[in-house]
Amino acid sequence: MSKYRPRRRQGGKAVGKKVFDPRSSYGSDVIDDVNLSIKVPLQLRQHWAAEAKREGTSLTAVIVEALTKRFGGP
Repeated sequence: MSKYRPRRRQGGKAVGKKVFDPRSSYGSDVIDDVNLSIKVPLQLRQHWAAEAKREGTSLTAVIVEALTKRFGGP
């Protein structure tokens, strides 16, 4: 029997950088997370994902930050 266990993904945790958390200003108990799905060209998504990874953030954080900047919060 093997002792190998797959490593769990850390899911968007950046080392040494603060990741944008839109719920910090509204309180996490007020807002429930839901899915938001949009269709984009695969090459653009791959490019954006690579750039976000280089910056130590996630596409989710970038998209939420852009939408919050554009439209504000509740």
